[in-house]
Amino acid sequence: MKAVLQKPVAYCQMAIAILLFGTSLPVSQVLTKEIGVFEGTAIRLTVASVLFLPILWKYRNEIAKITSIDAILVILIGASLIAVSGLMLGSTRFAPCSVICTVTCLTPVVTGLGAILFVRDRPHPGQLGWILFAACCALLIRSTCAQSDSQNCESMMLVFGVALSSVAVICEASGILMAKVVTRRLNPLPLAALSTLASVILILPATLIGSGYVDLAGLTTNAWLAVFWWGAGGIWAGTWLWYSGIQQTSATTAAVFLSTLPFVTIAMSWILN
Repeated sequence: MKAVLQKPVAYCQMAIAILLFGTSLPVSQVLTKEIGVFEGTAIRLTVASVLFLPILWKYRNEIAKITSIDAILVILIGASLIAVSGLMLGSTRFAPCSVICTVTCLTPVVTGLGAILFVRDRPHPGQLGWILFAACCALLIRSTCAQSDSQNCESMMLVFGVALSSVAVICEASGILMAKVVTRRLNPLPLAALSTLASVILILPATLIGSGYVDLAGLTTNAWLAVFWWGAGGIWAGTWLWYSGIQQTSATTAAVFLSTLPFVTIAMSWILN
């Protein structure tokens, strides 16, 4: 009975994670109106890592036994969290959000291709068909909005913004595939905790050197709410649920769920704004 419920539970976990991830972009815009991109990313990851500390303590014995290869993958997953956050937020400085979101619609396609090439997934034709269909629909919706927004944007700035978001797509797909590999041997909870902690260790020195001092006391209540929601919801809860889901399913299934993210983001942006 437990085995029968594994996949439905995993699907529910991934669906909730997508809902949480869908709030990230609109919430991040609240924060980055008052603070820099890397400072905001560092604060977000720090909040999530503090929430993960009890998990690290609970699974300390399991963590102590991880292999060097898994440790390297955990660090790379942490680096991908920084790269996706930093590149996506940085890209919005050069191009409109509608243009950036048009590019990110290709993330499920890149993830699906990576699953076939590197993780040796054998997806069902229906899964591939849905990924392509959802990507095309999302691209159509986004590009319609992006055309009007991009008219007011300088061409070089637009190209640079699109380039940053394209690299972010590759980093996100790589992080998903690496997480799928690690969850074959490591529980999703310590994986989420370790990768978040690794991302904080990587980003904090660079943030402190680059910005020096961050006036946290100067943030408004809305910015602090955005920080805690982004860290607690988008990373702490979202990452754990996402890793738990992909442990029980395939990387291609993750790409199927990921293909719904643009539509969730649109809906969340409309609701929050």
